[in-house]
Amino acid sequence: MDRHLLQTLIKHESELKGFMYSFLRSGQDAEDLFQEVAMVVVEKNPDPGVIKDPYPWIREIARRTVLAHLRAKKRKAPTAEMERILTNSFFPAEQEESEEELFREREALRDCLRRMRPHHRELVHERFVLGRSLGEMAKLRSKQEGALRRMVSRVRQALFACVRRELAVRSS
Repeated sequence: MDRHLLQTLIKHESELKGFMYSFLRSGQDAEDLFQEVAMVVVEKNPDPGVIKDPYPWIREIARRTVLAHLRAKKRKAPTAEMERILTNSFFPAEQEESEEELFREREALRDCLRRMRPHHRELVHERFVLGRSLGEMAKLRSKQEGALRRMVSRVRQALFACVRRELAVRSS
């Protein structure tokens, strides 16, 4: 086992767990998946010196492990945009965008959220901030899960379309 690889894994443990938690909304799941990531790192251990900086490699293993877990639990994986925002918030050194661009994105998101109907804003908050499952949300509203899934999906799509429009207007 490459000592540098193991030290890197240990050094970034809490950061990786936080990253996984942001997708899973469960501390126990994040802990379990971190163990899986550690096992994969040990099993796929390249020869010492092959990887100069192992952290991006470990982070990619963590990302793929989370996405596989979400698919196995039949939970919807985050959109590419949401995954990018979460990744950028946890790994700022890897950001491709400037702080100014991130600020514009956040402002556009806030403006779009303010303009949403209160009911839709509540759905977004429960699903993406509180991390409630669609089943739980459906029971609270006495609706069928499939109907609620479609509603949340439409609201999410409308929100991201609004953010894209806002960004386009602000950049011109």
